[in-house]
Amino acid sequence: MTVEAVTEASPPDTSVAEVARRHELNANLVFNWRRKFSMGNTPARLAAVTLEAQIVPDAAALRPPRPAPTTVSI
Repeated sequence: MTVEAVTEASPPDTSVAEVARRHELNANLVFNWRRKFSMGNTPARLAAVTLEAQIVPDAAALRPPRPAPTTVSI
């Protein structure tokens, strides 16, 4: 989260869309951060929140391809 964006977007007469563009952020994201800030969270406290992600490859992609049948029974 960009603390500067939340701080700049906090005054009521500020265009959140313009602030978002300056910081290369989505305006909805800045609106959401601003709402959380107005609920008593400080920008520094919100900035401390981190997410951990783990990329797991598709198990089917790791399996070797099945060999084509050599005979066909009808």
